[in-house]
Amino acid sequence: MLIDKIEEQINYIWSVKDMKVKLYGYPDRIELENDRYNILDYKMTIPPKKKYELGDEFVEFQLPLYGMIISKRDFSMINDLAYYGISREIKICNITDKMSVADYLSGFETKILQPTIEEILSPDIPFCQTCTRTSSKYCAFTDLCGVTNV
Repeated sequence: MLIDKIEEQINYIWSVKDMKVKLYGYPDRIELENDRYNILDYKMTIPPKKKYELGDEFVEFQLPLYGMIISKRDFSMINDLAYYGISREIKICNITDKMSVADYLSGFETKILQPTIEEILSPDIPFCQTCTRTSSKYCAFTDLCGVTNV
């Protein structure tokens, strides 16, 4: 049986160093098939592999973050994480093979997400606004630093 959810909010409260952090998002598509989830992110252009591989050039947080939220850290619940390329030809690009999804999500949690959130929450790392207000024009987080009217 296949059940689809499209662009519904998902969330999960995660603890990082005794602090609770709400993770949330709006995945483009979630499919439930045989008690496991397939998470799809629609893209006009699929990012290059180096952008979603867990390494120095990683920047593609969406799919693994959604995997963490949906699974509530039981990564065996996730069957697939994939980009769904929308163009003349539909292309589905899995970001990892099905046998490695749990390892990928575990690595994302420990190597990418946890250090990033610890850095954001660290009182030892100063947070400062940009001096160039136009730099915030497309930022979704202007409410965190108080930048308005960009």
